[in-house]
Amino acid sequence: MHNVLILTDSHLNPSKQELEQLLALDPKTHIKIREDNNYTEKEIETADIILGSPQLKDLNKAKALKWLQLQSAGCFNYADKNLYKNPVILSNASGSYGLIISEHVMGFILTFNHHFQTYQNQQRAHVWKSYFNNKDLANSTALIIGFGDLGQQIAKKTKSFGMKNLVIKRTISEKPNYVDEMSTIASLKDFIPSADYIVLATPLTPETIGFFDKTCISLMKKDSYFINIARGALVDEKALIEALQNNNISGAGLDVTINEPLEQNSPLWDLDNVILTPHASGLSHEDTHLVFKIFIENFE
Repeated sequence: MHNVLILTDSHLNPSKQELEQLLALDPKTHIKIREDNNYTEKEIETADIILGSPQLKDLNKAKALKWLQLQSAGCFNYADKNLYKNPVILSNASGSYGLIISEHVMGFILTFNHHFQTYQNQQRAHVWKSYFNNKDLANSTALIIGFGDLGQQIAKKTKSFGMKNLVIKRTISEKPNYVDEMSTIASLKDFIPSADYIVLATPLTPETIGFFDKTCISLMKKDSYFINIARGALVDEKALIEALQNNNISGAGLDVTINEPLEQNSPLWDLDNVILTPHASGLSHEDTHLVFKIFIENFE
């Protein structure tokens, strides 16, 4: 018998049929469902399986916990054994967000390339004026940093638009046909100057915190764009803001920032060459089911 605590949110909301799937695997399983971490102390203490993202401060109270299945692909905040009373299995939901987030990335790229922000502002002002794009996407280069499910889906999308793909990954593997060049982090500074769009798609780990630093930003072309749909702490945000303010790069599409919600006094709110989305790139009706499918597979 298992005591399963399910913490629902925008990425996780199992249907009646999905819960029946869980019970079919183990009819003695006792399920508690709580929305937005509205659980009791007793529920966190007695659960041996938690699906969702409990508050970090409560993990030490989870005396019976054996397995924590996150609903997110990233698990950096939870990958600290000192948070837990006892050793636990920790698993993420990698593989459930790549498709939808890659669409978000293409939204950033197309918006910048076709001046959609400018045209929308002109529409409100009743201005009829057209602009050439910087470069046709078919003649553009994307540098994708990170090549898990997310990076692979982004590369497939950019290649479908005829773009050249450069990929940075942790270890070299066989290069798929939708990647033009592949290397490790040792080649990052060599790849940056030739990229029109740089996309961060790598996990946040102790090694990757702030790795895209002021030096990396200074190597970007003046007409290039920076896109981050991974984690805000991967980049030197102060250096990025300075580059955007001084027009040293053309723009940035940011779904993530170091502090979320973004602090009200951040210059990012008011920069015309920035598109901000509130960590929303992974929101999808289908993804809630993909996350639960991963949980079911792992449970089995």
